Amino acid sequence: MQPPESSHEGFGHARPTGRTKPRSEVHKDGDWHHSVHVWLHDQQSDKVLIQRRSMYKDTNPGKLDVSAAGHITFGDSSHDTAVKELSEELGIVAPPDLVRKYFTAVSEEKGETEKFGSYICREFQDIYIVRKDELESKIGSKVEVKVADGEVDEALWVNTAHLRKSLEQRDPEYVSRTGSYVSALFEAMQSESSCQ
Repeated sequence: MQPPESSHEGFGHARPTGRTKPRSEVHKDGDWHHSVHVWLHDQQSDKVLIQRRSMYKDTNPGKLDVSAAGHITFGDSSHDTAVKELSEELGIVAPPDLVRKYFTAVSEEKGETEKFGSYICREFQDIYIVRKDELESKIGSKVEVKVADGEVDEALWVNTAHLRKSLEQRDPEYVSRTGSYVSALFEAMQSESSCQ
């Protein structure tokens, strides 16, 4: 990916370079890349599904994070990747029309893990929201979460207000998100609620 415009203010559009590189090298070298974040929102209980990242991940191991996420593989679409990650990480097979993109965030983060050493994660993050009530209505059954071994240690439902406060205050138990990401995410969830 090409870097974002210098005046991006937390949002941008991914522009491919046509080159591919293994994930481990992308994070080691700090290359810009494209990922998806899928948030599962239960409007009836006012909760959001989050995951605890596996301790074996190369970035932010053991931290609480988005419902499902992943890098977009060269040649795949953002939307197809969002649907795939929801299935791979949480065992949730969602009809593609219920996986809706809201915005693209720009993120730069530096860190270090005991196992993998230093990393620089520079991403264009396509943000998707799936409404649990719509999903259950369409599939005709309750959503059952089955976490993927090696990727996710646990999945849990948290109150939306608690999640927002934790992200806004940069609770160290959570993967850090920019203020613009957090504001846009909860505005999108609110707009979903008002569309019922």
